[in-house]
Amino acid sequence: MKPVGKKLLIAFFSLLLLIYIGYQAYLVAYEPYETVVVKEETYTKSLELEGFFVRDEAVLKTGQSGIIGYQYKSGEKVPINAEIARIYEKEADLYALEKIDALTQQRDILNQLQNSTGGEGLKIDLVSQQLADAKYSLMRAVDTGDLSNIDSLSNEILLCLNQYALCIGEDLNITNVIGDIDSEIASLQSQIPNAVGSVKTERSGYFCSTTDGLEEKFSFSSLENLTVADAEEMLAASVSSQTAENVIGKMTYSNGWKFVAVVPASEAAIFKEGATETFSFAAAAGKETSVTVERIITEENAEKAVVIFSGMDMDNDFLTMRFENPRVQTVSYSGIVIPKEAVRIRTATDEEGNTVQEKVVYAMFGNSARARSLDIIYEDDDVIISNATGQSGYISAYDQVIIKGKELNDAEN
Repeated sequence: MKPVGKKLLIAFFSLLLLIYIGYQAYLVAYEPYETVVVKEETYTKSLELEGFFVRDEAVLKTGQSGIIGYQYKSGEKVPINAEIARIYEKEADLYALEKIDALTQQRDILNQLQNSTGGEGLKIDLVSQQLADAKYSLMRAVDTGDLSNIDSLSNEILLCLNQYALCIGEDLNITNVIGDIDSEIASLQSQIPNAVGSVKTERSGYFCSTTDGLEEKFSFSSLENLTVADAEEMLAASVSSQTAENVIGKMTYSNGWKFVAVVPASEAAIFKEGATETFSFAAAAGKETSVTVERIITEENAEKAVVIFSGMDMDNDFLTMRFENPRVQTVSYSGIVIPKEAVRIRTATDEEGNTVQEKVVYAMFGNSARARSLDIIYEDDDVIISNATGQSGYISAYDQVIIKGKELNDAEN
């Protein structure tokens, strides 16, 4: 063979070798499909509402000037004809009362501690855990801004510290300390003059020391003939941060309340009268509560609608909240969650011989793509939820479903 021919032959086979190597590299690197592994889980969606609270409440007033000494804390249940507050002439009188209250709490803690059977009746591991739990609860309350139980948590820590001291054998002389506290309380009580006035409630209910000036306008009666325009006007109202003259707080006479939400008319259909929903309030330390859809107000050609919810929880947060944006869970389904982009339309024949179109997905089995049927229980713009039937030919948890790819043909099932 001539040298030139030999060189051409070598070059030809070298080119074939390069093409073969390149093709093999292409086969290794090329992914004809983009896939995702589907799982059986719970799919939820929520909607943020814009609305306001309405309660059966009334402000409390006094006709006397002076320093207010509250007999109940905000959020406490108050019986009928109870003395809500006392009026004193001087601020020093109120300081003495607060000091007596603090000393009384300390005495109660020491009495509780004295009732323990000494170090033998306490387990140091248990006390240490109780102390750690109380400290964590106190820190969490400070971080979240939920200070309603700050006093009780502080007292719990004080009790745990004293119990720990007993466990390690310290002599606390509890009896002597209680005697000193009793003497100080008696001395303070002798210095306090009688109150110059008081405020009582004629009905039982829940007391709150703060008001927002909307108690009368936002009443249950205001909802009887409510229109969408009325609700929008109420939603635009302003609260008053300053307490009106002679107003010392308010009473809420029932633990039941309403939340009036103004929603786009298209979203009103999400709710059904009588249905139970769950509200979550991010502004109130992640508070959650169960509510009932009481009434839905829609008007022809209106862009907005009104949904009135009712709830039965009552504490200091629910006494003071007015304009809020709770989230309500609108969808919750459990099944195999499939991205909507994975769904294809397949032409099939039903049991009666009719040609129908059905939704399927394609899953990878080795190097082949096979169609998997769906038992759809929920569908929206983002996902389809299918029951995990366990039947042959149906989608299963942990299938590798194709979300992007061309030439997806029906393959062997």
